[in-house]
Amino acid sequence: VTDTLKTEIQSLEETASKLRLHLSKHNTYKDFQKSLLSPIWKLPNETLVEIFTYVCREHVVLGNSEPGGIWDIQCVCMRWHNVMHSTPSMWR
Repeated sequence: VTDTLKTEIQSLEETASKLRLHLSKHNTYKDFQKSLLSPIWKLPNETLVEIFTYVCREHVVLGNSEPGGIWDIQCVCMRWHNVMHSTPSMWR
């Protein structure tokens, strides 16, 4: 009886572990979907370039010695990375 119960407990723990993993993946997906509703996604690339140009200029004007500006912006998401790399004026 004890061995049967231990086996059943182990089986239930494995099932619970799989369910936790599934829930985690679901939550990640849900968060991603929710982020797509953010107003920033509605801005055209040209507007993003203007914002990025301002941020990078201010970063230099303020004399920041810390890495930032262009490097931080391009790491936010793939869209921002692509916008940065497709804008030659950002790399002068």
